[in-house]
Amino acid sequence: MRYPPIIGSQDDEVAYQSLKPKHHPCPQCGKTGKRKHVVTRRMAHVAALNRRCWIVADVGVYKARCACCKYFQAAIPGVPRRGRYSLEVRNTVAHALIRDRLPYLSVIRRMQEE
Repeated sequence: MRYPPIIGSQDDEVAYQSLKPKHHPCPQCGKTGKRKHVVTRRMAHVAALNRRCWIVADVGVYKARCACCKYFQAAIPGVPRRGRYSLEVRNTVAHALIRDRLPYLSVIRRMQEE
């Protein structure tokens, strides 16, 4: 997933607004839960031209009406559930390990440079 308007400085932010509706379905069973409060999540992301940026999202925390869980958060597009990094960061690391055949410590150094 690419975000073309984020080309710029080394610390760009991509903000999402619509991740906090009043009711949201449970990720396991699909039964709707009611929003209790809103938290701000910040995840690392690789932007265009291999620049690092952050995904900043206001995410609703919902109380479940089912027995699957007590509380859950709305999903952020491009970020796995409970993930600290976007899928683009994971793909970059996987390409460095598999395609470029870099050792693990070199991948860490490469990601710090980018």
